[in-house]
Amino acid sequence: MVTRNKERLCDWSGCSLYAGPCQFIHGKAYCYDHYGPALEKHFLEAYAEWDGHTAPDKKFLNLFSRYVEDLYKERDTPGGLSKGRLNYRMENLRKTKNGLNFSIERHKNAWKHPENMHEVVQRWSFNIKQRKLKLVCEKP
Repeated sequence: MVTRNKERLCDWSGCSLYAGPCQFIHGKAYCYDHYGPALEKHFLEAYAEWDGHTAPDKKFLNLFSRYVEDLYKERDTPGGLSKGRLNYRMENLRKTKNGLNFSIERHKNAWKHPENMHEVVQRWSFNIKQRKLKLVCEKP
């Protein structure tokens, strides 16, 4: 059974449903039906404002990591990238014609075989129109 936030209605225009628990984006609450579309809207606005060359702010990183997590909620995120991994480990973000590229340091075997753990740097591409993450390369 899912509980709803009985104190707050969804902030999506025209919606009369109650907001879901933890379904907030920068102070606005959303129901389950509108949380995904609202994340996309907020992320695309932040993406449009970002110059693509300087490091994006924490708000952008948070929106992107939550957006990716929401896109892949029905299946595994490529490479096991989680919201936390994206939010705190993404580096060298660059805007591209189709979306953005970023690097992330990964710790292979850290949980299953810590004695064999090794670090690699992966380069990823996110295509906004296709809404897909793609591993571009991996280097030790």
